[in-house]
Amino acid sequence: TYPDGTVALRNLNVSFELSERIAILGEVGSGKSTLLRLLAGEYPPSRGRIWVEDEFGRLASLWEVGVYDRVRATLAFVPQEPFVAHDLFRRNITLSDEELESKMVEAAYFAELEADLASFPNGFDQEIGESGVNLSGGQRQRLNLARAIYSERPHLLLDDTLSAVDGKTEVRLVRRLVDRKGGFILVTHRTRELRSVDRVVVLKEGSVAEAGAYRELLAEPTSHLNRILRAYGESQ
Repeated sequence: TYPDGTVALRNLNVSFELSERIAILGEVGSGKSTLLRLLAGEYPPSRGRIWVEDEFGRLASLWEVGVYDRVRATLAFVPQEPFVAHDLFRRNITLSDEELESKMVEAAYFAELEADLASFPNGFDQEIGESGVNLSGGQRQRLNLARAIYSERPHLLLDDTLSAVDGKTEVRLVRRLVDRKGGFILVTHRTRELRSVDRVVVLKEGSVAEAGAYRELLAEPTSHLNRILRAYGESQ
C-alpha cells in the first residue's frame, strides 16, 4: 500500500528463482512495476515479507541486516523511466570516471548502441542533454540496459525495458538476454518476448492470476495469457 492509500499488491504469494528467465505481464495497474521495485529493494513492503533463500537453503528477510546488501550486489534494476544524466554518454554507462573501455564497448554492443554511437560526432564522448533530451525513447532505454550489463551483476530486473525499441531490435536484444549467463525478470507488454522465457507470471488486480511455462498457458484456451493475447489481437 502506498502512502496515499493506493493498494498495489494484495494476497500475493509467489516465488522467483533468479537464474530463471521470467516475464511478468498484466493489465495497467495490476502491480507489475510495484512488484519489481519490491524485489529490487527500492522500498520495503507495507505488509508481508520478502524472503530470500541462500545457496544453503536458509531463509532470511530481504531487509535483514547483511542480507539486503548481498542481494542488491547481485541485481541490476532497470526502471520503467530510464535515468539519464546530463553528462557524457560513456559516464551514463559506467556511472564513474574509472572506466574499463573494453567492458563499456561490450555493454554498448549488447544494448544495440553501436549504430547510435557511430552517428554521434563524439561517439562515447558525446554530451547528453538534460534528462537525455537529445536521445529517443529507445536510445534512453538501451543506454540504461547497457549500464546494467556494464555492472556485471548476474541477475536483471527489467521494467518494460524494450517498450520503445523497434521489432527487429527487440528480437536481437531478447536473444542476447536469453543467451547471457544469469537470469532476468522482465515486465513487458510486448508479447513476442514471451516465447523466449522459462516462465510467465500474470498479475491481475495486485495478485497472481496464473503462472507457468508459456507453452502450457498458451495451450489452455481459457488462460489469462490467452485473454491478454486476444485483447492485443495476437495469436502465437
